[in-house]
Amino acid sequence: MNSATYVLAATVGCGFFAITSAYWWLRHPRASIVRTKVFIDKLKAAPIAHRGGTPENTLSAIRSSKSKGASGIEVDLVFTRDGHPVLLHDGTVDRTSDGYGDIHGMTLEEAKILDFGLGSEFEGEHIPTLYEAVALCKELDLVMFLDAKDDNEESVAVLRDLFSKSDLYDRVAVVSFYPRLLSRIRSADPNVLVGLTMRSNIFAFEYGGKRRNASQWKHLLSTLLDKVAFCILTTCVWRFLGVTLLLPFKEDILAGRIDPTVWSRRNVSLVTWTVNDQEEKKYLRNTLQLPFMTDYV
Repeated sequence: MNSATYVLAATVGCGFFAITSAYWWLRHPRASIVRTKVFIDKLKAAPIAHRGGTPENTLSAIRSSKSKGASGIEVDLVFTRDGHPVLLHDGTVDRTSDGYGDIHGMTLEEAKILDFGLGSEFEGEHIPTLYEAVALCKELDLVMFLDAKDDNEESVAVLRDLFSKSDLYDRVAVVSFYPRLLSRIRSADPNVLVGLTMRSNIFAFEYGGKRRNASQWKHLLSTLLDKVAFCILTTCVWRFLGVTLLLPFKEDILAGRIDPTVWSRRNVSLVTWTVNDQEEKKYLRNTLQLPFMTDYV
């Protein structure tokens, strides 16, 4: 073995040692398994209303979902231009209101003018703030899954203050596709229950199954990236974050890419999304005994 080979081997070895040491040194302590199980038990085998119900991400939807038997709701968190946390799934209001434009470019006053009922029986429904939604969920005794869409310090600060002032630790879980955001939240307040959301084909396909790239080579590259990312998420990232709650896409459970028995042995609770087929609901509820989110409570 020549000197160049020794240098290469030493470099690789030192690099591996440095990365491994950093991983073990910087990783978050494990979240409370007991607290997570208590949180999941509150769902009482009843469905979770995806995006709060209909019309999505509104107070009327939350009330309607409760009346239909939901035990929890999942809603989406974004911020207006003037820093107010509001419920909205998309970056724009185009699809869900009678207005148009990026929510991040609007003030709360401008967003509140819009009608999110879109001519239905809920006509005149306004976009709710996070605080209004939390107060309603507490009033209705609903568990809340809060999907944070903005990966920034503003989200972390608002959520930290909200949990500490309103004592939501046993009622609300913050979930996200963004590991960095979950890491920031756990650093700010380790007592906040966080859940890592994942989908194994997120780079290659849009939600709903449409290919993101018409180009075949870009699609193949995206598919490869999906496999690598999914492997990292399910082997390293969840351990680094110290999470005890995972939210995999339903197809990843039904196809066997996520095995509930394996994650149960790891003391990680699963909640899946979005389950609208009645047979799939029966299978997940009765056979796998997993909580699920649905558009149709």
